[in-house]
Formats: sequence, structure tokens, C-alpha cells
Amino acid sequence: MSKRLRHKIPKEYIEGRTVFDAGTGVKSIEFLRDYNPKKIIAVSISENEIQEIKGQGLDKDFDIKLQIRDITDENFKLDEKVDVIFAGYFFSALEGTRPFQTLQTIEKLKSFLHKDGIIIIEDFYWEEQLKEPQDILCKKLWNLKDGLKTILGVQFPKQMSSKYVRMLLNLAGFKVVIEERESEDRERYQAKLEKYREQVESVKKYINQFSNQELKNGLTHYVDDLIREVEKIGKPAYFAHDFLIIAGINR
Repeated sequence: MSKRLRHKIPKEYIEGRTVFDAGTGVKSIEFLRDYNPKKIIAVSISENEIQEIKGQGLDKDFDIKLQIRDITDENFKLDEKVDVIFAGYFFSALEGTRPFQTLQTIEKLKSFLHKDGIIIIEDFYWEEQLKEPQDILCKKLWNLKDGLKTILGVQFPKQMSSKYVRMLLNLAGFKVVIEERESEDRERYQAKLEKYREQVESVKKYINQFSNQELKNGLTHYVDDLIREVEKIGKPAYFAHDFLIIAGINR
């Protein structure tokens, strides 16, 4: 997803403060460094993400501590309190997200904050709802997701609406001070669709390396069907939105 709401985060919320970057990645570290925090504690479950940050030298000439850990693990804790928690597309990436687990995680993050600390959550949500699990569209959509995950390596996390995240924050004792939302538009969706087409074409080039003609034909047919499904079923992406929520501890 794009990060087009980040410019609405006031710089003074981050500048000169200690930030815990939950579910870190290159883009979030680049963004945070531009906001000149005092220190970043960055944690990801993905070793690849940490290595990419190091590979691009983003841990150089800056007070940053990188960890490969599972934040949702009950034994995970920080050695110090922080001023800011930045959760960029963290909650939608939680495997098997459920309300109770998500609330537990929010409460854990709250325990890492100083009493005047804030949490910044940026994420996305598919607004389009399929009515019945047995609906043929739903079946095709999930088959499409499985195909994209298998062939293109695209991950499809569980999404939560901004309204739902706000409710959980309130339950955990936060008070929302800023909430922004931006919907997907046709132009952005078409650009995204074109990216999928490019990915499929690159897969075709890979398929052509196989010597077994029957296998090549079968895989080529599969990816051709895949892009047709993307074009047909992908239209609910018109109803997607990104959101940004900033909340402080309610006192």
C-alpha cells in the first residue's frame, strides 16, 4: 500500500523523541529519520527486513537499535520506555488477527509508552464486503489471492477498518487526537493493476525457462487466467482506503 497520509503526521510528534518502530521496514525507517527523532528502536519478525535496512546503511550515523523479534510474543518487552510508537501497516500484517489478540497487542504497546506518549497507526482496509462465504465471487477472490501468493509472493493480511482500530484504542485507554482517511481512486487502482500485469509478464519469462512444454503451457494458461481474474475481481479495490490514527494515553 502507498504511504500517502504520512505527510499529515506533525513533525513535532516525532522530532527529538524516542520512537519504537513496530514491524519496521526500509520505508518506515527512511520516514522516521527524516523527522529527526532522538532514537529509534526498530523491531521486525522478518530477518530480510532488518538486513535490507542494514544493507541500505540506514542504521549508520544514527542512534538506532534493530531487533528480529515477534512483538506479539508474551515474553517480548522493551528495556526502556519510549515517547512514540509508530505502527505502519503493522496491525494488518498480524497473522491470524482476532479482536482479543489485537487488543492485547495494543495494550502491550501502551505499556511501552511514557505517560505522555503517543501511538501513530497507519494502515489500510478493504471496504467492499462479500455477503456469503459460499458466494462464487468470494471463492474466486480467495483462489486469486492464493495464486498471487504462490506465484508472485504477494501477501494478503487481515484488514481492520479505522473505526474498528479506534474502538480498540479507546478500550485500551487511548484518546484519538488525529484521524485521517484517504480512499483509493480509479487512477491509483489502474496503476496498481498495471503493476500486477508487469509481475505476471515477469512470471511468464520465468516459466519459459522450463524445458517441459506441457508444464510451460499449463503455467502460462494459469497466469493468463490470473490476470483476467485480477481485472475482473480487482474492482473492489476502488473501495479501499488508507487511514492514519494518532492517539495519546487517556488521563
